[in-house]
Amino acid sequence: MHRLTFLALLISIPALLFAQGLKISGKVSDTKGEVIVGAQVYIQTLGIGSVTGITGEYSLTVRESDVRGQQVELTASIVGSKKKAVKIILRGEKITTNFQLEEDIFQAEAVVVTGIASKTTKSVAEVSVSRIPVADITSVQGFQGFSQLISGKVSGVNVQIASGNAGSGWNFFVRGGAGLTGSGQPLIYIDGVRIESGNISPGGLGGQQISMLSSLNPNDIENVEILKGPAAASTYGTSASNGVVLITTKSGKGTRALAGGKPYSIDYQFTFGENEQPFKYKPDFLNADTINGVLKTPGFIREHSLSITGGTPALRYFASFQNRFDEGVIGFQNYLDRNNLKASLAAVPTDNLSIKVSSSYNWSKIRRPPNDNIIYGWLLNALSYYPAYVTCAKPAIEAIKDMHYMNQFLGSANISYRPLTNLEISGNGGVEFNQYTQDQLYPYGFQYNQIFGNRYLYNRNSRTMTYDLNARYTYKDFLTDNLTFIPTIGSQVVSRLTRTQSISVQEFGSADIYDVGAAVTLNSKNDSQAERREAGIFATLPFNYDNTFFWTLGARQDYVSASGTSSPSIMYPSASLGVRLDRFGFLPADITMLKLRGAYGESGQLPNNTDGLPLMYRTVAGGAGSGIMFNMMGNPEIEPERIKEFEVGIDAEFLNMFSLELTFYRSDATKSIVRSAFAPSTGLGGYTFPYNVGSVWGQGLESLLQFNPIRGANYDLNLSLIWNYQTNEVRDLGTTTQILTGFENVIKPGLPKYQFYDYKVNGATFNADGTYKGVDVTSTYQDLEANPIPKHTGSLTVNFRFLKDFQFYAMTEWALGHHAWSYTIRRAIAAYSYMPYLMLRKNLGIAMPAIITTNNVQVDAPTYAVGTPEYVDAANKYAKMNSSYYANFIYPADLLSIREISLSYNFTDLMKEFMPVSYISGVQGGFTVRNAFKWTKFPLDPEVNTGGGDLSTSSSEFATLPQPRTYNAWLRFTF
Repeated sequence: MHRLTFLALLISIPALLFAQGLKISGKVSDTKGEVIVGAQVYIQTLGIGSVTGITGEYSLTVRESDVRGQQVELTASIVGSKKKAVKIILRGEKITTNFQLEEDIFQAEAVVVTGIASKTTKSVAEVSVSRIPVADITSVQGFQGFSQLISGKVSGVNVQIASGNAGSGWNFFVRGGAGLTGSGQPLIYIDGVRIESGNISPGGLGGQQISMLSSLNPNDIENVEILKGPAAASTYGTSASNGVVLITTKSGKGTRALAGGKPYSIDYQFTFGENEQPFKYKPDFLNADTINGVLKTPGFIREHSLSITGGTPALRYFASFQNRFDEGVIGFQNYLDRNNLKASLAAVPTDNLSIKVSSSYNWSKIRRPPNDNIIYGWLLNALSYYPAYVTCAKPAIEAIKDMHYMNQFLGSANISYRPLTNLEISGNGGVEFNQYTQDQLYPYGFQYNQIFGNRYLYNRNSRTMTYDLNARYTYKDFLTDNLTFIPTIGSQVVSRLTRTQSISVQEFGSADIYDVGAAVTLNSKNDSQAERREAGIFATLPFNYDNTFFWTLGARQDYVSASGTSSPSIMYPSASLGVRLDRFGFLPADITMLKLRGAYGESGQLPNNTDGLPLMYRTVAGGAGSGIMFNMMGNPEIEPERIKEFEVGIDAEFLNMFSLELTFYRSDATKSIVRSAFAPSTGLGGYTFPYNVGSVWGQGLESLLQFNPIRGANYDLNLSLIWNYQTNEVRDLGTTTQILTGFENVIKPGLPKYQFYDYKVNGATFNADGTYKGVDVTSTYQDLEANPIPKHTGSLTVNFRFLKDFQFYAMTEWALGHHAWSYTIRRAIAAYSYMPYLMLRKNLGIAMPAIITTNNVQVDAPTYAVGTPEYVDAANKYAKMNSSYYANFIYPADLLSIREISLSYNFTDLMKEFMPVSYISGVQGGFTVRNAFKWTKFPLDPEVNTGGGDLSTSSSEFATLPQPRTYNAWLRFTF
């Protein structure tokens, strides 16, 4: 009996040990032996894990008795180091396993999003994904807005600014610009919520626009990931044909990840600086001194930023507030006053449940100066007329008040739950509320089109709601050893409701009252409402064999609230694959990673809500009362656009200091939506209707080369080179021969999108006696062999840490193979205020206009004898300055810019030596210059666009304020 009892106890010992728990512990350090704080150590198959503390130690407990004797994989990982996994057998009472993690120099182990419900490391990603570690960049530099975070830092992505105004609009140009339909802009998500990302400018003041993203605080962003085309973004469905930008905001750090194991960390940063005129206008403009005088006063910059982060491994929090005042180079008439308030919580209450809740409220005030295509503008009056202010007196321009008010609330919640070890269910929901108001006043008593004043009010409210739900199940050793299969299904719904109201009135009784009700004349009024709903269901089937072969199949079915029989639904398939050649053992040891990848995906743009309606009416008011009239003709058979993209690429790491990403892509858009005019015989010649005939293809090459030749405790040097090439061609517009999209831009079969297109001036013609006669010009519009989109773009970045605590950063950008159009010069010639034109007149012996002689303008140029080579050359140049032909003012726009330079210093060690104050854990300071230098063939600034953020009028400069040179100094304290 005693023997049986002893045997039973002996048999039960393992069960008792597991009931109490098998403890797994150890230490995580780097290859130099320094401990790593905040590393995650986990057993994925059991759903348990731990985080290392300030000593680098971890501990986790396995309690399930039914897993004893099993072999599992214990993994240690942290951002910045390569993940390491070891096999252990769950037996005994205690297991000790230490890890030494290698530095992940080029972030190959960084987790990136590869689809709407797909995440993996870059080392096994089958598609091209660009990731910007924003939190790391903003810790050593200062940025005014979101566009500066993107510019020059992503292969295949170019950013074009609308103007040098504070709060100005801007746009993305991703790869070849995809199809013919839509805005050409990618979708933008913040913490899983789709936001409005376009530009807006409902009322007056030329083509200037305000960016809907100008209210974002760069300091709140953790990282940005960009999927650059349908091959990668197909599971995001329609409107993702130009890619997807995924913004992840900060959510806090647990106690173990903070210095000294503190429960929280507080950061305060103060920034001050100025915006200044980037260049002096040359005496070529007779009024150069006048406009240089307007722009001579630097704009003031001031920013206060405060944040707190902390918590425990189970509950992390982050909160911040920022106020930034950014004054443009036109003083009081241009400024951005931005305020941001944010709070987020990330909780892991149990091993199988995680929750993240985030909210932010942003409110901004922007004052916009009168510029661009407006006769009351600063630049137009000073540069394009002589004498200055002949169309509008200087006090009248100063009195114009154009205010923009933006309020945005963004809230999101994400829940991830594992009801079973291998089953994960994730849900995300969120809402964005946007309120935008414009209040524009031409005050009483000044000579505009009348002297009694005009006021325009515009109000726009929008609500965007996003819902995602997906489920994924992980099959380990599926069908065979080392094969992992993770089928995923999900759905997404996006609903956007927009309502606008506007009113314009004029004729006030005095300069003291500008209430709308006090105006005598009602110019216009408007009220509109629109709602668009998009829904999609998707499925992906990813396979991974031993991290060596990996492939994914996917599809998404999309629906939209559009009218018509064919427009509301479409399916977009996708497929991708990759192979890690370095895991076969035949490559040299110096090649630590060599991955081949390929991907195919489809996306597109859906028709507008009303494109499928045969006929729409609108209300009108007249002397006889109110009524209705034709507004738009539609096509019940309209279908969604379909864009197919294929990409292949190579990712490599070698010699422990080089990293290379190379991607070739090809896209084909079919069934793009083109509007065509009705035949005159129908009696509907004033209307157009949409139909599916548009076709365009594009291709390009993207490359990113990184070089880390110096790496150590006191010195670290990183170099990064980006080079992109793109081209495209319109293939078909059906019966529509061409579509003029901007001032001189066209969409026409056989040409790249937005090609410059106009009558072409070949030179001069001469009379029989050899004197100048006129212009030799083509009889029809011609391809001007000039495109506003650069064929080649790139950047070179230098990031150098030296003497341990100094950090130097510089980035230069370039754009080659494109042209830009200057209406400023054309208008100056038409007004006889451009000296090179006047000098040619004198060369040819042509009489000066009265305005020049009356004002006694001295034109210092010789008069050439008729028939001499000098005379003929001057005549041809004069013909190509003829202001009647816009093609004369299209110039090469190649440019090279030193975009960013910064130097920062970490005072922490110095402070601790001389000021041992325990409650201050860090002090950093730095200085940043943006747009430090720019070289270009274009006579003015080729990087602005009078059409604002609209790609269809790219690179058109019309009295547009150039981008300023910006100086920022900042000081950050950590408590």
